[in-house]
Amino acid sequence: MKCKTSCFNPSLFKNDLRRFWPLPVCSFLAFFVFLVLPLHHELQTEAAGYPYRAAETTSNIISYLGLQFTLQTLLLAAGAFVAALLLFHHLHGKKEIQFYLSLPMRRSGLYLTSMLTGLLMILLPMALCYGIAVGVCLHFAVTIQPILQLLAACCLMFLLFYGTAVLACVLAGQTFGAFLLYAGIHGAAIIIWVGLAQVAACFIPGFSASVNPPGWLIWLSPLLKLFSDGALDLNSRINLTIPMIYGAVGLILLMLSGMLYQIRRAETAGEMLSFSAVKILSKIFAALAVGLGGFALLQLLAFPNQAVSFGVLMLLVLVLIAIGWIAAEMIIQKSFRVFHSRSVLVGCALLLVTAAAMLGAKADAFGYIHRMPNSDQVESASISLQYYQSYDYTSVSPADALSLHEAALDHLDQLTAFDDRDSMLQFAVSYGLKDGSTMERTYYFDENAVPDLKESILAVLDKPENIYSRIFSG
Repeated sequence: MKCKTSCFNPSLFKNDLRRFWPLPVCSFLAFFVFLVLPLHHELQTEAAGYPYRAAETTSNIISYLGLQFTLQTLLLAAGAFVAALLLFHHLHGKKEIQFYLSLPMRRSGLYLTSMLTGLLMILLPMALCYGIAVGVCLHFAVTIQPILQLLAACCLMFLLFYGTAVLACVLAGQTFGAFLLYAGIHGAAIIIWVGLAQVAACFIPGFSASVNPPGWLIWLSPLLKLFSDGALDLNSRINLTIPMIYGAVGLILLMLSGMLYQIRRAETAGEMLSFSAVKILSKIFAALAVGLGGFALLQLLAFPNQAVSFGVLMLLVLVLIAIGWIAAEMIIQKSFRVFHSRSVLVGCALLLVTAAAMLGAKADAFGYIHRMPNSDQVESASISLQYYQSYDYTSVSPADALSLHEAALDHLDQLTAFDDRDSMLQFAVSYGLKDGSTMERTYYFDENAVPDLKESILAVLDKPENIYSRIFSG
């Protein structure tokens, strides 16, 4: 009879420790090699170079530990996935899951035991290494506040990565499926954005493939968010806000994983994915990632810096998305017989939605092409022109920028995607809006086809006040 009260099984915990003891050992060694030893070397070097300048030594160590945060994050991302795979391996084998479910415990107790064991196997060795690092700082008479703040940030980030890894293991029925989900959760959104930007730049006037992804998309990719923000500023506690937000998300993911663990069907062990809804979503995101990302790669290798007609572009994108859908279906079903009615219907619906979105964007159904800010919304403006002489972004009056922007839209039929012709010019306009946001547009045109637009841009750039601005802005 199953126990009604126990939420943690000490025997199972001890058994997992005996089986997976290399994990905490490797965790300790990793943090010792990548944190304690470099910190000791850095402090020793600082002490030799600045023996009587404690303030400068402290400042340098704070900067050094801030840079260490990115490396620690990579270690935590890898360690979290390994820990989740080891502690939830029973979900990926039919015999193992039957054995675990036969134990006199509720599923909630099984989940909590495995989840907490994984947390302790990483966090305890990490805390021990940070304790040694604190001792090293005290030995060299350096403040321990940066070390403690870095430890807090790393613990919070580990909660996110561990929550994501556990969720991937619960949703998957195989180790390979868990790996694909974990990688997809962290990278699919950026891959889709890069491909989408490359596709949009080929047929939407004003859109640039080099435009930064929106802020909410960067938040969906924690590694990209952390690397784009640079080092952790240990001088200010406010910069722990990002790790705190990600840590809260990690706790939510762990609770969600616990709920899914209890309703997960045991017979799905051995399948690539365990939930029907996850299978459909995974196929959609995989198809978009392969289709859009594949086009970006194909353009880079096969026809770089060359314009592609809209018809050929749409055909290539739809074919690549179809290939991505079929490949995802084969991987999930573990079979080449994937052309059943439901799969075909959903795949065709995805292709129709993609084609409709591209046609709508081409016809400016979303209002992107003709969108211009009102003059009372613009706080600052700048333009650039890639010509025989390259003009970097030059601050101009909002009225001049809006006038040139409107002139470019008046020649919409002559605007093209970038290619490598010598007569091709690039005109970019950037607005700083009063609400704190920015708006950018980048246009390409042939100087022989639209000479008056080129002359208008050069006339603005050659105004005395704009020349003065370029000279004294460096």
